[in-house]
Amino acid sequence: MNRRTLIVVAICVVLIAAIGASAVAGRQDLNPRQAGESSIYFYDVAATDAHGSGKLVIDTEKKTFIFNGKDFEPSRTYALQAGAGSSMGLAVFATGKSTPSGNLHVEGTWTRDVGAQPGSPGFVVGASSVLPGTIQRAAGEFCYTLRYTDAYQTFTAYLPAHEVSCGEGFPALPRVIAEPVPVDYVKPYSSTTLYFGYGGVYYTARWYASCPYSPPVIMVSGSYSPYRVWNDHLKVYDWYWNLYSVNTYDASHLPPGVVLQRVSWTITGTLDDGRTTTRVSRYTERFPGWPELGLAPQELALTDTTTINDGYTWVGCYSPTLCPPEEWLTGPPFTAGCTLTTTDGGSYSASAVLTPA
Repeated sequence: MNRRTLIVVAICVVLIAAIGASAVAGRQDLNPRQAGESSIYFYDVAATDAHGSGKLVIDTEKKTFIFNGKDFEPSRTYALQAGAGSSMGLAVFATGKSTPSGNLHVEGTWTRDVGAQPGSPGFVVGASSVLPGTIQRAAGEFCYTLRYTDAYQTFTAYLPAHEVSCGEGFPALPRVIAEPVPVDYVKPYSSTTLYFGYGGVYYTARWYASCPYSPPVIMVSGSYSPYRVWNDHLKVYDWYWNLYSVNTYDASHLPPGVVLQRVSWTITGTLDDGRTTTRVSRYTERFPGWPELGLAPQELALTDTTTINDGYTWVGCYSPTLCPPEEWLTGPPFTAGCTLTTTDGGSYSASAVLTPA
């Protein structure tokens, strides 16, 4: 090989090295993480019939994200979603409202566990429109009431508490939401399932047109009357109250896994000296079982009627001159009550004023 040939070869080697270095640098600028030197990911959200297009930038080191989109429906709320697999199974990680011109800008902290990590195989992102709504759960109810509105009407969905779920490590919904409060968004998914956000947490729930479970129904009634027993030792009559109550309950519509823990009955009243006291207090309780001894749990009946006939409550005086019978019949009433508690911590009560017999 002559000198001229060597010079040409050397020049070609230099050019090839320069082109190779330029190609590597180009790939790093496009998505540096792919070269192992950055934590930033870029994802495109393609336009569909339901929304516009945009670009999502995720920085896993700083735990931040930024989304910029265009051609969205003006002044409408959208959810940003991510995860592994098809767009139908993506989890919502943020929401935002488009501008009157149809632009959508959302940024925030990237902390949502969507089931896959940015950069992993199959990780995809998407967007979808969502709806505003409110949620409520009164004390003693087994379902949350979720109301949401689209462009045409308001819908009501009932969510059994045990069928509402969220990601591991996130808080469950409050047990009681006394008044309707706004949710972050509502996303109907199917004829049985919907997604919604509350307090920045993403929830999945099965919904019903009416709540399939109901609290126990308790009915209480009864009467009271005086009677006397001759006290031969003191040569006077001892006067007593006869207290009678009927307590019926139906707890046959409890959710799966919830059973009665305790049933209690009481009768309270005011005696002649003005004191209000409990005259009758009884209860029965569920036996949880004792596996070590081979004893199975003993559940309480889901429907039952209990009659209380207590005829030995002393009125606190001896003779008719001190406690005339006509005053006992019109005196302060007695009140009977029945309380049920359930294994999920619920408590349900009913009471009734006893009437003169």
